[in-house]
Amino acid sequence: MLNNVDNFPLGALPPVMQNAVIEISNKTCTAVAQVAGLMLAIVALCCQGHLAVLLPLGNVSPLSLFTIISAISGERKSTVYNLLMTGLKEFLDFHHHRLRKLNEGLDIERTIWRTECRALEKKLSAAVQKGIDTELIKEQLRIIYLSQPVEPPVPKLIYSDTTMEALLYKLFHGWSSAGLQSSEGGLIFSSRASQDLAVLNVLWDGGELEVDRRNGDSFILRDARLSMSVMIQQGRLQAFVEKGGGYARDIGFLARCLISAPTSTIGSRFLEENLQPTPYTEKFNNKMRDLLRTHLSDDGLLQKERTILEFQPDAASEWRRFYNYIENQLGPGRYFSDVRDAASKIAENVARLAAIFHAAEGRPSSKIELVTTNAACEIGQWYLHQFKSLLGEPRQLSQEFTDARLLESWLLDKCQVPPGFQAVRKNVVRTFGPNRLREKKALDMAVGQLCREGRIRLIKNSGQWWIQLIHPLFGQSTQMMLPHPSSLLSGGV
Repeated sequence: MLNNVDNFPLGALPPVMQNAVIEISNKTCTAVAQVAGLMLAIVALCCQGHLAVLLPLGNVSPLSLFTIISAISGERKSTVYNLLMTGLKEFLDFHHHRLRKLNEGLDIERTIWRTECRALEKKLSAAVQKGIDTELIKEQLRIIYLSQPVEPPVPKLIYSDTTMEALLYKLFHGWSSAGLQSSEGGLIFSSRASQDLAVLNVLWDGGELEVDRRNGDSFILRDARLSMSVMIQQGRLQAFVEKGGGYARDIGFLARCLISAPTSTIGSRFLEENLQPTPYTEKFNNKMRDLLRTHLSDDGLLQKERTILEFQPDAASEWRRFYNYIENQLGPGRYFSDVRDAASKIAENVARLAAIFHAAEGRPSSKIELVTTNAACEIGQWYLHQFKSLLGEPRQLSQEFTDARLLESWLLDKCQVPPGFQAVRKNVVRTFGPNRLREKKALDMAVGQLCREGRIRLIKNSGQWWIQLIHPLFGQSTQMMLPHPSSLLSGGV
């Protein structure tokens, strides 16, 4: 059964992406929102090197995306990550092998070049000693120095445990398009890369960076592209958000990110007897390889020019309508007034989403259509609601949200114990539940949050309030499976 209790707008994805998300979600028994969030960053990475999008405002935007997925340990993050990265990894392996063969010939060319240089240098030295005119020899030396065989940059697209200095150096001297990715977010958020969020902001914007290095190898990085995809445990995300008094939020880094917290599927991931084929995942990975090949010129070098995607007139009007709707909701007391930072960036993220959907559909030479723009608006709005749920005032993961996750986890553990009741008396939670939730106000807030998310319902039976789970493990049945009164003793449900 498809795990989409988060109501991720799956139907808005292009078929090549949608079918792969369904297939991988079913294969791994993970949440649709988790698979889709990682997929979006991968498609962006495969597009950003050779495509950009012209916003209806008149400025050109990169296609880079920053996604952060909050998921507890054991959510098969690495498994999903590896399934979606097959095409990209095969592309890189192919070009590494090609460059190894090419470099075998380069070694010979370098030897010849060094020999010719030494010969001309000796000739120049002898001419100087004899007082002979040296202008011709100098010109020959200039020409040969400029003809030094250069090794093509190795196609490195994925970085995880890196420093910002190393990342910028590689973007300048190697491939200028990369992805900062990790299925264990601590590798990024505990590395030095997270200490220079202003640099990450500039890379998301596609701006210019002047890099000064102590060893004198300074440079100006222009037109580089960086996407980021991080799957991180809630505790690490909480610590990152709170670090430096909310610096990541204040500097605008988190506003640029598409953040989500998919519902855990632990406890409902039952194995099938037979392994099912994955033709749609294979088709998706083939598409990613095709997009990456567009990175390269006929001689196997990285393309420098980018194709600028534009919106059709009706699609541009829809984008402006979405922009104005969000802007209207930023006023005092309006719905998105507490997340103005993320709301101010969501329209640009929507344009980027529309462009990568357009490319994934195999139409990069035409203009972005209305239906594609509508789909991007739907997904962008879903992420903005996720941001509000997680990072609305106060400026951190709200205690209400944290308590809701704690309650849901406790309910799942309790209801999975045979005979598998799917309802718990509310008073039992106050007596035997997590210490934090034994206080009435905290429990009521957590219950309210889960009710709004559609993950539980409150039912009154025989004068007592019961909490009923609505979860993939239990289905969507409205009938309540109540325990026998004898099981309510000693902390039973």
